[in-house]
Amino acid sequence: MSRGKFVLILLIILSASIRIFVLLNSDNFAGSVPMGRVAAALSILENPYLSVNFDGNTSMLYHYFLAAVLYFWHDPLISPRVLSMLFGVSLIIPFYCLVSILFNEKIAIF
Repeated sequence: MSRGKFVLILLIILSASIRIFVLLNSDNFAGSVPMGRVAAALSILENPYLSVNFDGNTSMLYHYFLAAVLYFWHDPLISPRVLSMLFGVSLIIPFYCLVSILFNEKIAIF
C-alpha cells in the first residue's frame, strides 16, 4: 500500500471517529429547519414523484437522499445527522486529493 493511500485511509478513520463521537455525545440542537426537511423527506416516501414534491427554494437532492436514509433507518431524529456524517466523511477523499494536487501532501494532511 502506498503512503498516500495509507494517509487517506487514516484521515477517513480519524474524521469518521470524530463525527461518530460527536453524534453519540450531542443532542439535536437545531429546531424547525431540520424537522421541516424530515417532513419533506417523509412526504417523498409517501409519494416519490418529483412533480409533486418539487420546491424551488430547497435542494431536492438532499431531500431524496434523506428519504432514502429514512427508508432504511426509520428514526427521524438520527437519520439526518447520519446522512450529514456520511457526506462529511465521504468528502474527505476529494478534498484531500484536490489540496494535495494544488499544494502538497503535508498541507493536505493538515
